[in-house]
Amino acid sequence: GVRARAPRLYLEELAPILAPVVREVFGYRERLTFDRALYSMVTTPPGRLSLAQRIPHIDGVEEGMIAILHYLSPQDRGGTGFYRHISTGFETVDATRHGPYLEALQADFARHGEPAAGYIEGDTAFFPGSRISLRRTIARSSTAAACCIAPRSPATRPCPPMCARGD
Repeated sequence: GVRARAPRLYLEELAPILAPVVREVFGYRERLTFDRALYSMVTTPPGRLSLAQRIPHIDGVEEGMIAILHYLSPQDRGGTGFYRHISTGFETVDATRHGPYLEALQADFARHGEPAAGYIEGDTAFFPGSRISLRRTIARSSTAAACCIAPRSPATRPCPPMCARGD
């Protein structure tokens, strides 16, 4: 897809709104700081996705990190779903689970093959999905998640003639 840094003003406006929620839900007592903020556009056709884009991911294993996702499109083009890795039973992957998780995932691929090219839609062979598609999400960065891309989003449609698309 295409990524760009979000303007600092976006973070400055968002911080006072999110801080009370993060403190209440996650029990944080320190000042809320942002590691990075990115705008992302889904533009990669399903058949060109890398393996990492075809399975749920974690944003980080560091303790105290959270991921905030905010879908800006007025149309419903998908959202975020949460997953559990079948072989390990993990819904979160922190630093102590990271090694065993990667080993189990490699064993899954060796046993069953890699997932077919395409965006994640509901359950997969290795990850039953939450069947939740949220357009605004705050979760621990160690939570297994994936973008649930709507079937009619631009990345899932053939590109018309004279159309440019970034990857």
